[in-house]
Amino acid sequence: MSAAGPSTTSTTIFHLERRSYARGDCGTFDQQPGQDTRETHVVNCDRSQSHLWEVAGYADLTGKVAQPPAVNDDPAWGLLVGDACHVAAAGYLGHEPRNDQRAGWEPIEPGSWAAGRRTVECTVARYRGNQDVPAVGR
Repeated sequence: MSAAGPSTTSTTIFHLERRSYARGDCGTFDQQPGQDTRETHVVNCDRSQSHLWEVAGYADLTGKVAQPPAVNDDPAWGLLVGDACHVAAAGYLGHEPRNDQRAGWEPIEPGSWAAGRRTVECTVARYRGNQDVPAVGR
């Protein structure tokens, strides 16, 4: 998942376990440093369970590019889906992401692209610097 603050150039880059996520899914993962791919767990978004991210919507890349950027090329992904994911996050939240909230995305892996996947999950999460901050409830 990648995210960039509206007034910063800092990013957090890692990859979630590849699976499909529905709008409104909330998830968590092991935050130990040094892992490129992190096993994810979808949890309830209600006020009883903390989570690190929420799926705010999707960005459709059908017909936009012949090949996606490399999964770790955060600036290229930002140019490709950043605006769409920001709009999805604002719609999901009911307001522009503010303070510690950031819109983000999960890049499409090469194997998934080759298999025909063209939809990027857009996420919203809370950050303190470049570190995800657990949230409870929406």
